[in-house]
Amino acid sequence: MSSKTEYRPAPARPNLSLAVLAGLYTVWAIAFVWRGSFVAIDGNRYSSLFDDALISMRYAWNLSHGAGLVWNPGEYVEGYSNLLMTLFMSIWTFFLTKREAVLAVKLAGIPFIVGSAYFAVRISRCIRLGSGEAARPLLELMVYAGTLLYYPLSYWTLMGMETGMLTALLLVSLWQAFRLGRASSIKDSVLLGLSLGLLYLTRADSLVPRCLS
Repeated sequence: MSSKTEYRPAPARPNLSLAVLAGLYTVWAIAFVWRGSFVAIDGNRYSSLFDDALISMRYAWNLSHGAGLVWNPGEYVEGYSNLLMTLFMSIWTFFLTKREAVLAVKLAGIPFIVGSAYFAVRISRCIRLGSGEAARPLLELMVYAGTLLYYPLSYWTLMGMETGMLTALLLVSLWQAFRLGRASSIKDSVLLGLSLGLLYLTRADSLVPRCLS
């Protein structure tokens, strides 16, 4: 009988410290969005997106109001590079006013960032630590906090860019790849293909990290 033991990643388990970090980050993110808003002369509070995100929002608005994915009705010129994010925006522009949709898109970035931190932790659980298993809770805390504290990720996501969506899908794909590396299954193969497809729809240049990984 072989003396080797098959490595199994640590099972998913609730972690109060991670939940607390997620709550603190959510409070900070809401405050970030609030501080970036302003009251106009009409007495209403408005939020703003980064200029590229506003371009996508215009396409999303026209799509959700029956004009198609166009900058101006009747002008069929593509001006976006983030199809999935534009379609995601069109959900908010369909149900909300322009002022409300902008705020909703900014706040919707929070789950993408928290989700990215979660899957970063799941990936860390796929890495064997050997005799350092006792340090795993600390490692997970550092991975989770490091993701949340990476300011460029938060800034661009909360300014309406597709950065958070792209990061979350990339980490989901990497996690699925780790799972397939341990044991092949049809379910994981389908989920990996789905996440990679959504990643490409988010941005076509995601082919680069996909090929490198």
